Amino acid sequence: MRFFQEVLDWNQSLPIITVIGDLIGILELYWHWGKEAFCLSHQEVATVNLAWASVAIHQVQVGRGLAKQAELNDFLLDVSKTYFDNIVAIDSLLEHIMIYAKNLVNADRCALFQVDHKNKELYSDLFDIGEEKEGKPVFKKTKEIRFSIKKGIAGQVAPEQGPES
Repeated sequence: MRFFQEVLDWNQSLPIITVIGDLIGILELYWHWGKEAFCLSHQEVATVNLAWASVAIHQVQVGRGLAKQAELNDFLLDVSKTYFDNIVAIDSLLEHIMIYAKNLVNADRCALFQVDHKNKELYSDLFDIGEEKEGKPVFKKTKEIRFSIKKGIAGQVAPEQGPES
C-alpha cells in the first residue's frame, strides 16, 4: 500500500496495535476531495474502534492458542491411556506418538527412532508404510535396524536433544 505525501500531511493514518503492543497494521482513512480535513473527534472515534478491533484480534489469537493446547492435551491423554492400559505395550504407544507427529506436520510417512545411549545408536523396528486402513496409518513391524547416532537427519537431531536446537 502506498502512502502519498498529502495523505501523511493530513494525519489520516492510525496504527493498529494489539493488547500486548505489537503493530499489526495501519488504518488509512480517506475523506472525499474538497471536504475539510479530519478533526480530533474523528481521530477519537477511529481510535476507540481500533482499540476494540485490536482486543477482538487478540481474543482470536488467544482462542487459537487454546485450541492448539487442547489438541496437545488430548494427545497426551490418549498416550497416557495407551501407556497405562498396556494395550500392546510400547508398540502401541509409539504408534500413537507417530500418528500425532505425522498429523501435526501433514507428513506422508513417518518413522520414530529410539536412542541407545550405551552404543550411541538410533534404532527402530516400526515403520509407517504410507498406506491407510480404515482412516488410520498402517505400521509395519520389521527387523530392527540400527545405525550410528551421527548419521542421517535423525542422527543430526539426536545429539542436540531436539529439532529446535
